[in-house]
Amino acid sequence: MSNRNGFFNVTSLTNEEIRGNLLGLVILMQTTYGRHLLSPCFEKKGINYDEMLETLCLVLAWERFHLDPQSRQDLLDAEEVTWDLQLRIMRDIPREVREPEGKFPGSKGWTIPKFHSMQ
Repeated sequence: MSNRNGFFNVTSLTNEEIRGNLLGLVILMQTTYGRHLLSPCFEKKGINYDEMLETLCLVLAWERFHLDPQSRQDLLDAEEVTWDLQLRIMRDIPREVREPEGKFPGSKGWTIPKFHSMQ
């Protein structure tokens, strides 16, 4: 994990650090304290806490699958599940447009896997 730029600011972080931050969020969300701390924020944004938690777990599981050596047939067999996960990501992890002070508009909120890498 890395918190050098703030938990959700992944500027200049390695993929391993980003995965570590995501894993840390999943672990926090599994606790009663995490639910108490994060639920009000999620409700304000219209995010279903349990659905997002399940989606984040699936993202981590998919990435582990993707990083392991796979045969072409394994990847073809995973195509439908990958598509379902992409739909879940779009539903459960909002991508808000932020316009940080002094930067160009259009930077994205949450960083999630690129769909082209999932295909």
